Amino acid sequence: MSEDNKKPEDTKLLAPIVEHIPEDTRGKVDFFIEIALIFILGILIGIAVKTEAVKRITMGYNDYQIKIEADRYSISELEKDLIKKQGREAAEQPALPENSSSEEANQ
Repeated sequence: MSEDNKKPEDTKLLAPIVEHIPEDTRGKVDFFIEIALIFILGILIGIAVKTEAVKRITMGYNDYQIKIEADRYSISELEKDLIKKQGREAAEQPALPENSSSEEANQ
């Protein structure tokens, strides 16, 4: 046997399979193998990201039992309170003399 015909043990197992694949489709087979490897790598990365996210972003044990109330804040009552507060603040501020405000506007 010549040196060129000697193959390692691993390639002896694959040699019959590779011999049946025509030369023009070997590139396509390599492409599909690469796509499969990328897909598997994506799955592994997804599992790793999910594992890390679970460690950092966790829902509390009973959070799913909390009732979500749509009307926790009443906008109309907040608006009424704001108007009352503004009225009180306006009443507490000293009134400006009319002459001083017109003089400031003229300057």
